[in-house]
Amino acid sequence: MKISFVRSLLVLVLFILFPSLTLANSSNNSSGLSGDTINQKKVYEVKFPSFKITINNLHFDNGISKYPVLMYEGVTYFPMTWGFTQALGLDVRWDAEKGFAINKSNQGPKKLANEVAIISARHLYAKMPEFSIRVNNNEIDNDKEEFPVLVFNDVTYFPMTWRFAVEELGLKISLENNKFNISK
Repeated sequence: MKISFVRSLLVLVLFILFPSLTLANSSNNSSGLSGDTINQKKVYEVKFPSFKITINNLHFDNGISKYPVLMYEGVTYFPMTWGFTQALGLDVRWDAEKGFAINKSNQGPKKLANEVAIISARHLYAKMPEFSIRVNNNEIDNDKEEFPVLVFNDVTYFPMTWRFAVEELGLKISLENNKFNISK
């Protein structure tokens, strides 16, 4: 009887101290994050591209960039920082109430200064933005996009699909000989 009481008490203490041990993981996803929700926000596992990158025909060293180009589901994602958007001759606006807006412009491309940082994580995760997105003054329903606009390290990342890059933003993109080129 005494052993049974002690055993029950020990189990109760373990349940209190380690509640996560008592909950079964209902997801069969081995990563535990990609495509799941954390704090009610969907997260996406992203990766560094395996190919070289050129912007306006100039080599971009993605391996040391503070704002690296990323890949999600085979699509290249570009960070929409001031430097990147100026290099691509795009007009961007951010407003806490209206959200993020990106527009094609007649502005010529500027030289991109690569801000250096080392990101050494084995797994990289982006999330859906919590703000609205407008492309050429038209709001997009990001939840319904096959390749949604993402946020990584507090920076908006745009998918460089044919629709967004070429049709909407007037950019030129190509992937040839293990090199992705994007230009104005």
